[in-house]
Amino acid sequence: LMYLGTVLEKAGFQAIIIDTCVQADYAKIIADNLPETLFAGFSVMTPQVPHALEMAREIRELSPETPLVWGGIHPTLYPDTALHPLCDVVVTGEGELTVVELAKSFSKSETLDKKLEQINGLALDSDGVLTVTDPRKPLSMNELPWVDYGLINSEDYIFTWSLQELRKVRVIPIHAARGCPWHCTFCINTTINSQRRYRYRSNEDILDEIEHLVKTYDLEMIILSDEEFFANRQRVEEFLNGVEARNLTGVRFNATCRVNHFRPGYIDADFLQRLRRCGFVNLVFGFESGSPDCLEIIQKEISVDQGLHAARLLASEGFMAVW
Repeated sequence: LMYLGTVLEKAGFQAIIIDTCVQADYAKIIADNLPETLFAGFSVMTPQVPHALEMAREIRELSPETPLVWGGIHPTLYPDTALHPLCDVVVTGEGELTVVELAKSFSKSETLDKKLEQINGLALDSDGVLTVTDPRKPLSMNELPWVDYGLINSEDYIFTWSLQELRKVRVIPIHAARGCPWHCTFCINTTINSQRRYRYRSNEDILDEIEHLVKTYDLEMIILSDEEFFANRQRVEEFLNGVEARNLTGVRFNATCRVNHFRPGYIDADFLQRLRRCGFVNLVFGFESGSPDCLEIIQKEISVDQGLHAARLLASEGFMAVW
């Protein structure tokens, strides 16, 4: 939602982000901004469907003409969500480009249906028949703007609990890459990223953003929220070079990893020591199972022995591992 709000603002629209988990007065915020709103968008995972339907029903009652747009994991997997009476349009896959085209379309006065059918990355109801437009091509990560945290009250989100220090620390997550080159059968990437594209931003842009965030929000830690931060070792080494060159070693980092990277020439004791010197304190793993049969079934492409080796090496180097 933060990326969508940022690109909408850059395109000249006003974006209002509502988080019902944080904003107790969200119903008033919605009511105060209807019916002038071009559309109401929902980012929805499957467990959130009942609440999203409840909110969509309230918006429809307050402003029957306001289009209801659903996006996120659930509608991407089930584009026939667009046939529900409380959903007018589904955005499938990544929405940064699609949402701007939608806003431009809704801001015009002509008949919308034909224009919507010309926008890639949508599913919509055409007289009771599901219409799915051509998929949106994945955008280059370097096309993404930095997230505008001015769209929210950042202090509502900026703290997290540090297991190492047993206190709250000031932290913001950033995305340095999208996608994953692996083949886990349970993952959303098997559907929306079937070609296993792994796209990443330039290290210069990532480090520029980190410097900006640390200075602007007085941060102590950055969470690198990639699905697989260590997929490209050379890229990680270049990132560490930049951390050292910019004297960012006082910032702590949390990143995702895989246990099969723990081998000579990829992640070994020397490399872990360098990570520590550059501020890395947490590595997060999706090990999924201690059963070799289960790991094979889900095509995890790791072994129990690799997991045990990684755990021992991490412990010996003083890392906090989250499994």
